[in-house]
Amino acid sequence: MLGEGEGVSQALKSTIVNASCSVIAAEKPDTERVRVFMRIGNYAYQQILALQRPLLSEPEQLTAREHEFLYRATVIGERPSDVAAQLGVKISTVRTLRQKASIRLDAGSQEQAAWRMIETGQLFRTGRKGRTRSR
Repeated sequence: MLGEGEGVSQALKSTIVNASCSVIAAEKPDTERVRVFMRIGNYAYQQILALQRPLLSEPEQLTAREHEFLYRATVIGERPSDVAAQLGVKISTVRTLRQKASIRLDAGSQEQAAWRMIETGQLFRTGRKGRTRSR
């Protein structure tokens, strides 16, 4: 159960309790109060999701390049040729990095990769800094 030694802060608990108490009002809340309730609820929801995300070791995290290429594919929907032209790399580089990222996420398709990025909290975070390449 969330809250039983799982690291839920007192502030988060009081935010959830205050939001739920504020919603149970005698009169119908105005639009601005509803917006405030929604913001509080969204914040609490995001905090709870963050607590449920697995802690990833460094090898499990996407590199910055893998993240960028996979993000462009899954969220923006860009084709490998478009990404290659914009970033000045070969199409095979884009495809290879997307494939490596999908393997690292244990995903069989672009959709599964997007869901895994959400589940692990990597969708809107830049990837880890990889080792410098030696030539």
